[in-house]
Amino acid sequence: IIEDNPGDQALLEAHLGNTQLVISGITIASTIAEAVVYLQNQFFSLIFLDFFLPDSNGLASYTELARINSTIPVIILSGLSDTALSLKAITLGAQDFLLKGSYDCQSLEKSVWYSIQRKKNSQLLKQTNERYDIISKATNDIIWDWDMLTNKVTWTGQGLKKYLPINTPAAEAPDNFWVTGLHPGERNKVVRSLCNNITSGANSWESDYRFLKNDDTYAHVNS
Repeated sequence: IIEDNPGDQALLEAHLGNTQLVISGITIASTIAEAVVYLQNQFFSLIFLDFFLPDSNGLASYTELARINSTIPVIILSGLSDTALSLKAITLGAQDFLLKGSYDCQSLEKSVWYSIQRKKNSQLLKQTNERYDIISKATNDIIWDWDMLTNKVTWTGQGLKKYLPINTPAAEAPDNFWVTGLHPGERNKVVRSLCNNITSGANSWESDYRFLKNDDTYAHVNS
């Protein structure tokens, strides 16, 4: 717990003690400097972070912790007026935030479980993407991942250089990159095949088609 207010420290500890969480120990730090020393010498499963401390404030408090160890899930302890900052911290990698004075034992327990699991999932995804990148570099294959909740497609692979617009990084691939790249004579058939595959609950999909390269010729592709 990184918090300089003794009352807020005590309240959080009391609430944690009344949850079903199994906690081997709690360490208190009142400054970022003190927290950094602990982080360099001990392992922690979770960090509760107050934004405004004697030696740091705002997003600087979070980014300093992430610089030391970015693998530990962080829950922001936020005042009502700090909500926008808390949301910004989440976009930078924090897992959740709690409004001081507004949380109870139940919501605290849910936040802890959610934050630990969310961090694990993000680490697994990072490792998976790194493996994909290694594989694609070795084989010149293209790997794509479609998040159906956000409808966002992530592309990986050295082979993309032949298909994306010149000097366009994979992270900046247009949302309609794949659909528009399909040969017009095959586009409806291929898209319909993929959609039918998804709605049927199938575990895999395979198709042969032509795809537009950035030299305006078509390559024969197997997906």
